Amino acid sequence: MRCASIAVYVLVALALLTIETVTASADENIFAGRSIKLAEGRTPTATIVHGIGLKHAAVTLQAHLVGATSITFPIAVDQQVVQADRFDYQDPWQKKTVILVGNVENNRAFLKLYSRYLVGVNNAYPGAGLYVLRTLSDPLFAGADVVVVGGSDEAGLQAAMARFIALVSSSTDDQGNCMLRPLVEIGDATERISLDLGRAKDNFVGQSYKFFWTGDASAGRKAKRHLLAEVEKGADGLWEFEHGGHYHWEEHYRQLFQVLASGVLSHEQTATLDDRLYHVFTATEDSVGRSAVNATLNSSTKV
Repeated sequence: MRCASIAVYVLVALALLTIETVTASADENIFAGRSIKLAEGRTPTATIVHGIGLKHAAVTLQAHLVGATSITFPIAVDQQVVQADRFDYQDPWQKKTVILVGNVENNRAFLKLYSRYLVGVNNAYPGAGLYVLRTLSDPLFAGADVVVVGGSDEAGLQAAMARFIALVSSSTDDQGNCMLRPLVEIGDATERISLDLGRAKDNFVGQSYKFFWTGDASAGRKAKRHLLAEVEKGADGLWEFEHGGHYHWEEHYRQLFQVLASGVLSHEQTATLDDRLYHVFTATEDSVGRSAVNATLNSSTKV
């Protein structure tokens, strides 16, 4: 990738920084999860990870983050992070917070998350000249977070990097502590946008799908409201999974994992949801669900 000049990055970063004050109020009622720690006392707690062909992009990002925060984030190539013959992260990378640069086509570190429908950025999405910024809270259940700085092409990636630099700069205090608030954001070199995927059903699946793929704040708010309403129903909640409906489990659970990783729910809300999911798992009356539970419980008791 060709390195953009400092002047270009500064101009784009300043332009994208103005987006934050306009959109922060729209997002603050959606996200209730914890912020992602990128640095503490000017010591980085995250690593920039790039594909083989994106070394210049990673080095450029590192240099501009130093200029904006005086913090030098380390860099790793995807071959160091991902196992050679699998999608899984190598030890100890599973427990390290990473900043993924590029997309699934040019950075193998995206593959595990892509296969679990937690990221979607590729050469076609979000599209020419567009970027995706996305935070994922402990997506692999190993205690580490992920920040996606993605674009479908060079122009989109440059815009993503400029916007990320602006966000990190504004999220770093005088002591060099950087806590990045949860976000799902799509845009280009001049503004943040919401992709138009047509009308979505006003239910959890429809609104969470729209939120994931378009970054639409109102859709995220509606998805959260639908989910919490289901949790509050008790035994009949979570779309009556306790009684049956295994044909609908996949679409709901896929969206559920996306919402959880996005940081929409607070710690308390997540804990309540976990309790409900465990109850569904152990008490479901669904025939397929019971078969799975019995097989799991029986195998776990064998010596």
